[in-house]
Amino acid sequence: MGKVIRTLANPASPRSLQAVVETVTKQFGGHIGFGNANGLAFGTASTNTVANQDQTKNLDGWIATGVSAGAGVAFTVTHNLPRIPIGFIMIRQDAPDILFDSGVAWTAATPSTLGTISLKANNGGNRYTIFII
Repeated sequence: MGKVIRTLANPASPRSLQAVVETVTKQFGGHIGFGNANGLAFGTASTNTVANQDQTKNLDGWIATGVSAGAGVAFTVTHNLPRIPIGFIMIRQDAPDILFDSGVAWTAATPSTLGTISLKANNGGNRYTIFII
């Protein structure tokens, strides 16, 4: 993927706006990817780095999979994002369930520790794959 234009000349001319639109269309037109699940075993607590270093992944996030705790019981999911996540997207689950924020503060990863998000499930005991954003 080429370098994306992040700023426009001031003032922005129709030509520079057109260049940005063309660049964005070429860069992202059908090529936005979460990556693949190589090395992830569905439902096995994992933040496998192989899947998270996949070259087709061009979204800033972290793939995690595991099994939710019992209904209403908080559980922790780890990630390697150097920032506090803003949420997550459910990618796959093996039964009807809703994962939600447990109310425990989420953390960013540091060079020496993984970051965490704390979730609860309304049913619990189900396998999931989420994309932490």
